[in-house]
Amino acid sequence: MRDDLASSAPVVIAEGAPLEALPDPRPAARPVQPVTVSPLRPLATTQAPRAVASFNQESRLQEGKRPSFLPPRGDSGGIVRPNEIVDVDTPDLFPEECLVHEDCETNEYCTPPPENKCIDACTLDVCGTGALCLTRIHRPLCVCPDGFDGNPYDKCEETPSRVGMVFKK
Repeated sequence: MRDDLASSAPVVIAEGAPLEALPDPRPAARPVQPVTVSPLRPLATTQAPRAVASFNQESRLQEGKRPSFLPPRGDSGGIVRPNEIVDVDTPDLFPEECLVHEDCETNEYCTPPPENKCIDACTLDVCGTGALCLTRIHRPLCVCPDGFDGNPYDKCEETPSRVGMVFKK
């Protein structure tokens, strides 16, 4: 019996009968409709193609070729060229000194609005007594100096000397 036959009704095959005699359980295939493909035609324009002096002297649309880059139509008065870059980071447009921490130096952070100023991160009172403040990635980092132990965000205490201490073996 064929394995790919999926039918709910039992099929009885006479011994020696050819498998082609079995009914096909798959739905009948629809006939394929032929597709007609029209040949490529050159692109038509309503105006005569213009030459753009800033890009090249060839026409805007070339006969029989697809456009990969179309220069703008008309004069290039409103186009900004790379050597004419206009600085938009002006105090009129952006009066804030910073908007995010990355706008400041690495030892400064950006204060929340409405101030938006770059301030040294170690001016925040986060380090404990006797601790040193270092700035890393716009954040204060408190450390105890050499010879001191403890939590630098709470208090650094002098480490007792181990000179003369007796250790058990």
